Amino acid sequence: MPATINVRMTRRGEQIVWATAVVLLLVSIVASRTRQTLPRRGVIEGLAIAPLRAFDGVRFDAAAERVVARDPFRLERKPPSVPFGTPPTPAVPRPVPVSPWQAASFRGTVSGPPWLAILGGVPGRTSNVVVHVNDTIAGLRVKQIKREEVVLVGPDSAIKLRLIQSWQ
Repeated sequence: MPATINVRMTRRGEQIVWATAVVLLLVSIVASRTRQTLPRRGVIEGLAIAPLRAFDGVRFDAAAERVVARDPFRLERKPPSVPFGTPPTPAVPRPVPVSPWQAASFRGTVSGPPWLAILGGVPGRTSNVVVHVNDTIAGLRVKQIKREEVVLVGPDSAIKLRLIQSWQ
């Protein structure tokens, strides 16, 4: 739960904030009315503007060579081990983790609402197990039991087991 800070503004503090806001508003109004505008021609007296020069290809090439020689984007200032433009190596697919619950099965129900479920293939158990709603078994909680399905919930997963074969 995030920590909360209880800030209570007193009447005096509120008056100071409003007074500061009004003073800043008045100062900005006065400053905007007394501001001098630049001459329309864009020329400021006493300021020399350099004329635009044409593109110099020789100087550009020299600057490009200097940048490449210094290689500012690599700290060790050595060429990369993989040349530019080589196709990437294909990623090796990760093996799919095997759940210990893959062998689990829903064998049947006992009584009628509220249902009890008979589960088989439960990790750590050698025989069938009878469970109630909200029981915890092998790290999963039994959330719901219906006539033909059971829902088991863990911290990061949910498993729905369906009845293998209805009783005839």
